[in-house]
Amino acid sequence: MTKTFDVMQDNYIEPDVVPELRELFLNKLELGQYDSLTSLDDFAHVLGQDLRAVTGDNHLSLYTVNPDEEITHILTHKEGKLTNNYGFEEVRYLSGNIGYLKFNKFSPDKQTRDAVDASFNFLEQSDGIIIDLRDTVGGSPDLVQYMLSYFLPDETPLWYVLDSVNEKTAEISASDTAAHQGFRGDFPVWILTSRNTASASEIFAGVLQANSKAVLVGETTASAGFYVGVRRITDTLAFRISLFKPIITA
Repeated sequence: MTKTFDVMQDNYIEPDVVPELRELFLNKLELGQYDSLTSLDDFAHVLGQDLRAVTGDNHLSLYTVNPDEEITHILTHKEGKLTNNYGFEEVRYLSGNIGYLKFNKFSPDKQTRDAVDASFNFLEQSDGIIIDLRDTVGGSPDLVQYMLSYFLPDETPLWYVLDSVNEKTAEISASDTAAHQGFRGDFPVWILTSRNTASASEIFAGVLQANSKAVLVGETTASAGFYVGVRRITDTLAFRISLFKPIITA
């Protein structure tokens, strides 16, 4: 348990909260609240669950690994809506020549850009677009940048990145890599959100809102808009943890 919070203190995006968390969870340990756990897998699952509940940071999780295994923060998913067509589920036109796009993840796979381009090429003649992020769990900031570049002029500042001591580590701007500029005109964009809209999805929606390019419609999002990485706790235990904080440039 102590090693978990040592790693968290050294890496977490909000290190000031870690001493209180350490005390809370060590007290829980001393009171026997984890005595029923009989395996490292059980410990990882329950401690991760408890950390998410206490902090409200849904990125935090622990998982077991082999000593020689290369660890990654990228989550794997069963075949389904998060994997089929790289997470892009539906693209169509609604009445009034309004385009509708639903996708469920900003997939880190480089081929995802083909799905993005195909979707936006199809919607190029729309008079407005609805982007449905209600089931979009997050994913790659690189794909967020690519997709935002459809809507905003080249070199528009999008966000910058702070580390755990609030030092700026990167500045992200719109690029000229998007296939065309058909969505940079002055027409309405609506983004549908829910409590499941998380992480990279929140960056995407927040940047368009901050640039007066989109109206957000729906529920408050998950408040999990951090960059995530992974750190070893021991040879057999890894910590998926929020490492950097993106700050949207308005």
